[in-house]
Amino acid sequence: MGNEDNSGRPRGVIVANLHWRYTGVTATSRAVAPLVARMLPAVWLGSDAPEGIDRLGIGGLLALWRRRQPVIWHARRNNEMIVGVLLRALGWPFKLIFTSAAHSARRRRRDGSRSRDA
Repeated sequence: MGNEDNSGRPRGVIVANLHWRYTGVTATSRAVAPLVARMLPAVWLGSDAPEGIDRLGIGGLLALWRRRQPVIWHARRNNEMIVGVLLRALGWPFKLIFTSAAHSARRRRRDGSRSRDA
């Protein structure tokens, strides 16, 4: 993930896929990741990497620990966000982004009840 500058802004994206099965979330990430890679320096961490985006292995992830320039850690699952939070707490220069795929029908209303589709 090159193209570094001294502005302190993130200069790359890590798309994390830390799930052992191929799911709908994996399919969505695989569809979006190559598009992100066209706009920003981006790498894929985990299994089922799509064409059009570079892969990041454990060695590359460990090398980021000493980097000063922030990198975006993009998580779509709770376990991926937990890993990002732990790595950030240990000194990795991550800006954490979580994209939720929750359905609006599953969200709670202000009064605590669940909304229903009629």
